Amino acid sequence: MVSFADKVGGAQPQYLDVEDLPVPEIKGNMPSIKLPKKVVERGRLYCRYCLVGRLDMQKIKMDEIRSIVVAKWSSQGDWKIIPQGKGFFIIRLTTESDWRNIWGGDPWRFGEQTLQLSKWTPDFDTEVHTRTKALIWIKFPKLG
Repeated sequence: MVSFADKVGGAQPQYLDVEDLPVPEIKGNMPSIKLPKKVVERGRLYCRYCLVGRLDMQKIKMDEIRSIVVAKWSSQGDWKIIPQGKGFFIIRLTTESDWRNIWGGDPWRFGEQTLQLSKWTPDFDTEVHTRTKALIWIKFPKLG
């Protein structure tokens, strides 16, 4: 079976066989499609080292965020910032070491704001995501 991503990625075919696409269903009052396990697993691997960030986008623009990232995060691998709306964005990293450095690093300041980070989950949704934890930073001198 050919996935939607396979169809739109790379060289475009001259035709699209609708038989290759998943059959849409209605669950509740929402349209849905069932994705093959292989496609779901490929998506999870793509997001393996993803974090969710949030900033007040009225106070800072995406280009400025990218500039600050280049200056502060000395990444070993590639990275990408993918806007999600409502101030959220996905930070996609390609190496575990970059993920650990950013997730476990100092509170990250972006202009006058502190970047709010959470671990990416497959069910992340900007419409229902709520922040239930307050950001604190405790430093214990002489501990490692």
